[in-house]
Amino acid sequence: MRVDNLSLVQEDSSLCLTGQIDNFALWYKFPLSCQIRLNSEPFVAASLLPAMLKGEPIQLAPGFPISTEFLENITELQRVFHCWNRLLKIVEIQCETAPAESGNGHVGCFYSGGLDSSHTLIRNLQSITDMVLINGFDFMIEREMFNRITARCEKVANQLDKNLLTVETNFFLFERASQLQRTVSHGSCLASIALALGFNTFYVPSSHAYDELDPWGSHPITDRLWSNGTTKIIHHGSGWRRSEKFQEVARFREVLENLVVCWVKPDQNCGKCSKCLRTMAALRLLGVSSPLFPPLTSAKQLRSIEIDGPSALTYVRDNLELAVSRGDREIQKELEMLLRRYELREAISKLDSAVFGSLLRRIYRLFRPAARVGFEMGFDWDSRSVPP
Repeated sequence: MRVDNLSLVQEDSSLCLTGQIDNFALWYKFPLSCQIRLNSEPFVAASLLPAMLKGEPIQLAPGFPISTEFLENITELQRVFHCWNRLLKIVEIQCETAPAESGNGHVGCFYSGGLDSSHTLIRNLQSITDMVLINGFDFMIEREMFNRITARCEKVANQLDKNLLTVETNFFLFERASQLQRTVSHGSCLASIALALGFNTFYVPSSHAYDELDPWGSHPITDRLWSNGTTKIIHHGSGWRRSEKFQEVARFREVLENLVVCWVKPDQNCGKCSKCLRTMAALRLLGVSSPLFPPLTSAKQLRSIEIDGPSALTYVRDNLELAVSRGDREIQKELEMLLRRYELREAISKLDSAVFGSLLRRIYRLFRPAARVGFEMGFDWDSRSVPP
């Protein structure tokens, strides 16, 4: 897998960092105020997992070295990914090396308005200088909607005396072309942006608590290994469960009023999808409200929550524990029913594997989109967790 044709040019009101990864032109656009250097390491980070999937070495164009520390780290990083999924082969990085350059003094945190990034922000308010909002990470957002999201997040940044940086990229399209699940490659997207910005420190908000961990694209083991000697990347927040994060975020009204978790309506929350409903349940259980969420008027609304894998399972279990501790029998009953439904589906899957040689799974694949490589079962046979 060849990485070449690197360039950094000014386009209108942004700096565009571009690199060719085989036949795909991957780009990142940053505000003109950013101190971006022409740097190959973001593209090495982006290409690592696709190269491992193909079993091909990464060939970096001459004249664009990576730091010795970065090379050592991603060598170890490959071993982690390979242990998690043997389809990801350890590959050679064919490159020049050089000492790491000094960082530009900034401390960053990815911020979308979601719970995890809100919690990381408020826990590190004293050190964080910049909040980074991305378009092209979870999905590509059309301009008008992204402008609304930016304006809302900028209001929070101003209230907290922080600088909001908006970054745009086509990484989401690159990820889909690479045949990788988002749950595998999203950590490399965040790492590539952190490496491009050249901050001294960058916080990556956690998705799961330490006792909920499974192989995942952004993980306490892996995130730190994207560090390159210039930028120290820190995975933050695994010491708290989501219900505990909610309780801390609830004390910061300006952050709580910007809480957005939705993939259906990422500028406002739809109030109907699984992510919204889980959040609405937590808000009700904690006795707090956010103007961007309708109140959960009936626990029966939770019946439409879909547990589509181990990650969503941990969130429902956490809500269930919170419901039990708060004595909300109505929510407790509905969440217990969701867990029984999930356990039944898992039992059928195991029966299919043990008795029918995964015949049902093969039939299911005939009616689903092409499988993407993940961590759960080698190849994902249920791609509902991947946004359209």
